[in-house]
Amino acid sequence: MESNSTQDLIERYFDGDLKEQELAIFHEKLEKDQAFAEAFRLEQELMGGIESYGNERLREQLATIHEEEIRSAEVPGKDGTAAYVPIRRWMWLAAAALIGILVAGRLLMENRKPNPQQLYAMYAVHDFDFTEKSGGDNLLADAERLLKAKDYRQALPVLETYLESRPDDMQAVLAKGIAQMEIGEYESALADFQTVGINNPLLKNEAIWYMALVYLKQNKLAEAIGHLEQIPTNSARWKDAEALAKSLKRLTE
Repeated sequence: MESNSTQDLIERYFDGDLKEQELAIFHEKLEKDQAFAEAFRLEQELMGGIESYGNERLREQLATIHEEEIRSAEVPGKDGTAAYVPIRRWMWLAAAALIGILVAGRLLMENRKPNPQQLYAMYAVHDFDFTEKSGGDNLLADAERLLKAKDYRQALPVLETYLESRPDDMQAVLAKGIAQMEIGEYESALADFQTVGINNPLLKNEAIWYMALVYLKQNKLAEAIGHLEQIPTNSARWKDAEALAKSLKRLTE
């Protein structure tokens, strides 16, 4: 829907949702309409304040969990040997949570309930760091580059080729599931997340989290809530899962 209203144009500008014609209207109003320009300035200051607050929180949280970056967890592999798994995800989980804080802060200040797709955008923040774990595998490095660029369709066949020779790499299977989720291959994504949850205890809660996101992306709120409530309180994902479940329950009331 195209609208010329002040609030709609400004909100959708910050969401990156304006079409070419609407952008032209936006820039014309910004140049010629003093009231519109003032409303835009105030919104810009609000967003800047939220971002500054979020950056400060991020620095504090990263400092608190910095020691986790150099720790590791050992989980038994299928052959009985120990598999080394760096705990880097504490870092990006903190960042992902704070991205959610920034978006949620804006929505709360505007007294709006985020819809399922806005919630998905807030919480579906992914980390891909394969090369450090794999020792520089070329296929995995290519997949990492494509995933970080959000080129999920191109990344998928690279991951599939890699997994032909490394089917037990559950981090890569998880990434494949994420790519499939992002391009709408939901059943395949769910199957991959189920495989991860069964075969890697360390990633089980991560797999459940992503299964919830698959259902959220499809607007299946009851299924999403059900999976979020499976995440235990001692999981790094629990706070996000609890907050997201509460938001989804409000939408179903």
